[in-house]
Amino acid sequence: MKSDFKNLLDNPLEIKRLDLSNRKLDKIPKQIELFKNLEELNLSGNRFQEIPQEIYSLEQLTRLDLSHNQLKKLSSKIGLLKNLENLNLSNNQLRGLPQEIILLKSLITLDLSYNKLQAMPYKICNLESLSNLDLSHNQLEEISIEEIISVYTIENLYALDVPFNESKVSNLNLGYNQIENLPYEIGGLTFLHYLNLEHNQLKSVHWAIGNLVNLSELNLQDNQIESLPNEIGNLEVLKSLDLKHNCLKNIPIEIGNLKKLHHLDLQYNQIEDLPNEIGNLEELDSFYLSHNRLRYISATIGQLKKLKILDISYNQLKELPVEIQELKNVFLFLNRKQARKLTKINTFKFKFIICKDIKL
Repeated sequence: MKSDFKNLLDNPLEIKRLDLSNRKLDKIPKQIELFKNLEELNLSGNRFQEIPQEIYSLEQLTRLDLSHNQLKKLSSKIGLLKNLENLNLSNNQLRGLPQEIILLKSLITLDLSYNKLQAMPYKICNLESLSNLDLSHNQLEEISIEEIISVYTIENLYALDVPFNESKVSNLNLGYNQIENLPYEIGGLTFLHYLNLEHNQLKSVHWAIGNLVNLSELNLQDNQIESLPNEIGNLEVLKSLDLKHNCLKNIPIEIGNLKKLHHLDLQYNQIEDLPNEIGNLEELDSFYLSHNRLRYISATIGQLKKLKILDISYNQLKELPVEIQELKNVFLFLNRKQARKLTKINTFKFKFIICKDIKL
């Protein structure tokens, strides 16, 4: 609920939350300094090009939202807000941070997404309370090896150029940047459960990814990946693997070790065949293979008893294995031209066959 600022001036010391969002402000009333006990301040959706100086006197602030403004830089005075726990600076024009950011020892959540950051100073890791760091949708290009040092207790890291060796990071989102390579140090994130690298410029996946033995979700879609390391098979607790929109031609046989995998998306690649070991994925319930170059499907596909969705549309299939009939409850996705070619399909007993290019 937005605040009527003038009415609040009657008892400024009693005010702990103040919402001045979406008011087209480029300045802030001088009287805000009277709100000595203010804990939460929302200034999002305004026109500030820098943080108003008056804010730095509000030493009790624990939450400050300056998202969706026009901030181009931060003052070194940001370090004065020592009680700050949540700082939202997303959707601005920031290119860097002052070193004084490391003085915010109470900071738990820092959102810097949708800015123009190209790198992140390693001293951000001195924020020992930090749990959530969002640096997605910036212009990050690489991890600086010399900056990969200890992080304390970051649980949700949305960053790239941040030291994380020996960290307890559990969620890492590097999506929508310009990353071309990952160093072997990525394998040091052994507490990682979620890793998102979608929409980057990766051409390969480092073998060290196999060290992420606690990983349950891996998103590598929309890159330029040509092959996967055999070590992918070490991710034995992985439940979701997304590799659509890459340049894969084959899948390593070690994929068969991912026996807890539920979701596998290989759409829009150049895959010509699948290893027989695909049949080992006993927990798989959704398997997307459309827009590849498959001519045959292994008979082991019939071992995937829990499969509910199988999309093999837009391939070069000449026939389907008889064993595919073992998939009693599967939704089978084909395109119309493909369905005509697969004449044997008329004798198979599927619960559902869906032609993707037929308009109802």
